[in-house]
Amino acid sequence: MKRLGFNARGIECKSGQWRIGFYSEKTEGVQVNPKKKVIKEMSFIDGVEVKQETCGRFSFVYDRNGCPVFEGDVIEWKMTNGTLLRGVVRYHASCASFFIFTKVGTRFLTNRRGIVIGNVIDNPKLMDL
Repeated sequence: MKRLGFNARGIECKSGQWRIGFYSEKTEGVQVNPKKKVIKEMSFIDGVEVKQETCGRFSFVYDRNGCPVFEGDVIEWKMTNGTLLRGVVRYHASCASFFIFTKVGTRFLTNRRGIVIGNVIDNPKLMDL
């Protein structure tokens, strides 16, 4: 099992509940029939298997209410001109940083910027507004 060294959030495969903890991955060969073997990638949080597509890294940033911000969270905040913006938190590997991707551009994720109003896993329509 490969330990990736960061905290994350993901949905448990068995219970369907969100889990927060230390993220790791495992790849193993699964024998489909005597002549065919496929590779299965699995994700774990604190040793419990989670759905890989639901995993999001902890950004080490907190919203205005002190709520931890994870990759995939939707953040809403008001600009100085009064415009309300909403965006999804994503990790940008080439910058090694988290950003908020909005419909009108990209903003650097900083502490206390706006509030988390949900995430794209539980409510993908949050970004439709």
